[in-house]
Amino acid sequence: STFMGPVVNDAACTRILSVIEGAKSSGAGRLLTGGTRLGGDLARGYFVAPTVFVDVAHGSGLATDEGFGPVLSAHTGPGMLGVGGLPGSFLE
Repeated sequence: STFMGPVVNDAACTRILSVIEGAKSSGAGRLLTGGTRLGGDLARGYFVAPTVFVDVAHGSGLATDEGFGPVLSAHTGPGMLGVGGLPGSFLE
């Protein structure tokens, strides 16, 4: 089993959920799972569901900015991957 704790505080929870909503509304990627604050027994804490976006646009904020939350953005591209997982981004 896997344990995941809450994010640090209400401000962080609000910021992470805002990043998720922004990515959904801008079409930065396709939400595969998560994207919500957890309810039930966890509703009183700062729990954000593990969130996965796929088909993320390489230049989007979702791809380039660290969200500091339980949010994964998966990128695809042709050929070999370089630094940062982006095609053609190899260091010489």
